[in-house]
Amino acid sequence: MAKYAIQASNLTKVYKDKAVVKNVSLAIKEGEIYGFIGKNGAGKTTVMRLIGGLAAPDSGEIAIFGSSGKKELVNARKNMGCLIESPSFYGNMTALENMEIRRLQLGLEPKELSEDALIKVGLDPKDHKKVKNFSLGMKQRLGIAVALIGEPKLLMLDEPINGLDPAGIVEIRDLLLELNRRGVTVFISSHILGELTKLAGVYGVIANGKMVDQFTVSQLQTRLTKAVKIGCADSLGVIRVLENVLGTKNYKMTNGYVYLYDFTDNVPFVMKSLVDNNVIPTELSLTEDDPESYFLKLMEGGEK
Repeated sequence: MAKYAIQASNLTKVYKDKAVVKNVSLAIKEGEIYGFIGKNGAGKTTVMRLIGGLAAPDSGEIAIFGSSGKKELVNARKNMGCLIESPSFYGNMTALENMEIRRLQLGLEPKELSEDALIKVGLDPKDHKKVKNFSLGMKQRLGIAVALIGEPKLLMLDEPINGLDPAGIVEIRDLLLELNRRGVTVFISSHILGELTKLAGVYGVIANGKMVDQFTVSQLQTRLTKAVKIGCADSLGVIRVLENVLGTKNYKMTNGYVYLYDFTDNVPFVMKSLVDNNVIPTELSLTEDDPESYFLKLMEGGEK
């Protein structure tokens, strides 16, 4: 039987008479990387704050590693490392000094835990630069380091690669994948959809405070729309063959191409039908929606 790192049921949160999270339910199994997707203001950060104990839901239930009582949740969250919203630090202190404050707050030993976490995210523990002089990317790295201290079993990261350059994004991606290989569960949100597809095995999409859908990578592949892309100088001839010979009107014309949504499992038959009717395509290939396009449709509240 699967064990769950996070179980949230019917979470609702109201701010100033407006429900920003509406009956949100999600379940994240231990060992998964769960990609949380939504537009700015969709409710991602609020859901993470509720799960992390930074805000209380007006209704709904939360369980972390199977613990759901108030006292039990406090203890369970000790196994969780969080980076939610823009991390705040003591600007006149170094990265290591900030890490030491967090380590002491958590009652962790030894001191090397702070240094190890900084090294993992590409920051030098011996650097005397004050955090107020850090770039956005360096502050994000420090925020991830704070989340990593104590080697938590669950990481909850809200836009962790915000402000990182391409090399930094790859470094953090590789770090998260390595941590996951060691058994760490990762709950991550990002507006960089292409990056999430390189990390997550399960996705949840939220729009206007409501969960739109949840699905695995394999389920995603079955949902991506396939089409036979036909390029031909005689577009009307293509349409004539599709309607009169193949008996379908399930197509559309875009940018000079005809996209046929039937017969995607038999492209050679489409080619033969065109050629047999003296319609010679200049291009004929099978295309598929990219995951980002599908995510964007869901984020707009579109159909599954």
